[in-house]
Amino acid sequence: MGQILILEYPLIAGILSSILISYIGVYVVLRRNIFIGLALPQIAGLGLATGFLLGKSPLIFSIIFILIGVLYFTFSHQNRTIPSEAIIGFAYVFTSALSILFIAHSPKGKDEIINLLFGNILVVSFNDILYLLIITFIIFLIFFKFHRNFLIVSYDSDIAKIQKINPDLWNFIFYLLLGIAISITIKIIGSLLVFAFLVIPPVAGLMFTKNLKNLFLFSTLYGLVVVIAGIFLSFYFDMPTGPFIVSLLGTLLLLFYAIKQVTK
Repeated sequence: MGQILILEYPLIAGILSSILISYIGVYVVLRRNIFIGLALPQIAGLGLATGFLLGKSPLIFSIIFILIGVLYFTFSHQNRTIPSEAIIGFAYVFTSALSILFIAHSPKGKDEIINLLFGNILVVSFNDILYLLIITFIIFLIFFKFHRNFLIVSYDSDIAKIQKINPDLWNFIFYLLLGIAISITIKIIGSLLVFAFLVIPPVAGLMFTKNLKNLFLFSTLYGLVVVIAGIFLSFYFDMPTGPFIVSLLGTLLLLFYAIKQVTK
């Protein structure tokens, strides 16, 4: 009972983060642009690092940097001379290097780099959970309300135009919601776990179902079950929570893949 009370806030934060990011991750995978899910957490991380360096609110700077990143990715696809993968790769490498440089000059240095990568879910506060709960509710409300628009734009921009859906507008809204979700969760669970939730649960889901409704359900349940198990097991074995959950996500994915191959 005492162990559950100690892990009460981390469990709530982990559950909310996993459900939110794993759900949005389905759209990221459907768009076949997975590496943007790697670049955006790193851009948010640069915002956090800038906040640490300047002694200002890391969350505010994270959101500002995400907004810049969202505009960058939304309209960079219009550049026909440079491949989008190269643009995303540049953003990831550049912001990663700057994050390390900025944190190296902050008072806490090494500790901040570790928290940026892996988060520190075991020391999450009530305010963190409150902000996360509000953001999660708003984002899900928008996705449920405009589910059709997000899906059509994710599949094919030309079809969206035929149906009089502005792909640039809805791409911007999608990346904005994704960016906000990343900004609020990266501070709690770290960039590595955010990217893991964005990619691994949806990929695991695609192994077993092509039905979109089932895919969203599988992805969110996968993230939910793993984060609960990962928090308890990492606490029990006294291991770093973030890396443990990522390892558990990956191990189950490999296990599912092996089962899928054997049962073909």
